[in-house]
Amino acid sequence: MKSSFEFNSTHHETYLMYKTVVLFYEDQLSQAKIAEQVGKSKSAVRVVLDKFKQFANVHYIHEYPERQKIFDDSELASFIRETIKKNNKINQNELVELCKSNLKINVSQSTISRYLQTIGSYQKPFEVPIMSEKNRLKRIDYALYHEKDKFTNVIFTDESQCTLFRNTGKVFRIKGDEAQRIEKPNPNYSIIVWGAISMKCIVGFWFVEGKINKEFYINILQNNLIDNANKLYGRNKWRFQQDNAPAHNSYLVREWLAHNVNTVLNHPPQSPDLNPIEMVWAIMKNKIEKQSPKNLNELKIAILNAWQSIDNSTITRCIEKHKKVVQYVLENEGKIFK
Repeated sequence: MKSSFEFNSTHHETYLMYKTVVLFYEDQLSQAKIAEQVGKSKSAVRVVLDKFKQFANVHYIHEYPERQKIFDDSELASFIRETIKKNNKINQNELVELCKSNLKINVSQSTISRYLQTIGSYQKPFEVPIMSEKNRLKRIDYALYHEKDKFTNVIFTDESQCTLFRNTGKVFRIKGDEAQRIEKPNPNYSIIVWGAISMKCIVGFWFVEGKINKEFYINILQNNLIDNANKLYGRNKWRFQQDNAPAHNSYLVREWLAHNVNTVLNHPPQSPDLNPIEMVWAIMKNKIEKQSPKNLNELKIAILNAWQSIDNSTITRCIEKHKKVVQYVLENEGKIFK
């Protein structure tokens, strides 16, 4: 039990107060008289005297209320860390039992919890698709080929789905309050967009109506890519990157690209991390969510607002980050970057 002497008192003042109470007690003053002399309650005086009778030492009385910092014990801290490294699914109660059985140390679950918060947290593992050996090697080939590439004249393109009532943000919930609920239709509504970026600026943008097929995709490139890219870099002085979506890989599209685009980068399958426009999409979707559109028309306006608010410095940062992703893939034998 913590005495009221410790409240609003410094460490040294608390010790002097303890000592004064004990001295009055040894002078055979009553608890009521001692309380009057030191200006504290009789219950506070009783707590100090009970401890003094138990420990018979003023210094020990003073130290007794202090919480022992059990994880100052390096052996225990090291044991917890090594145990988690071997089995990161272990829970706090299991750690308590292991401390008892292996180290003969009794430690509470709450103490374990406080310590774990200082070194990390329990998290859901990041899910990545199972990658074939063939695709892993293609990722390495891409990284090797572009290891020194500055991507200054590359136009990165992709499609993305923007969903109405996207809900990824966190809100503060006071204990005891009902959890906030956000209603959304089932199925949820969405709009697909196509975009193109380069180190210089945004190159093109288009709302996709319906499903993307090969003819529609060629129409997008013809009307939103070729002229814009030639104006930015000059004819045949820019390179083009797309992913491996079925429409992109059709024979008709490959033939069209061969006649209209000088260089098409060989983007590996299962590699959204190797397209910096994915980072731009993430930024855009966060901006859309903050606008809280309530219907498809508002969603379309929110998409345009978000896309137009992305400045050149943001795009440049994303492409600069792409260089680091390429290096990561190379150093980690094709592993997906996250």
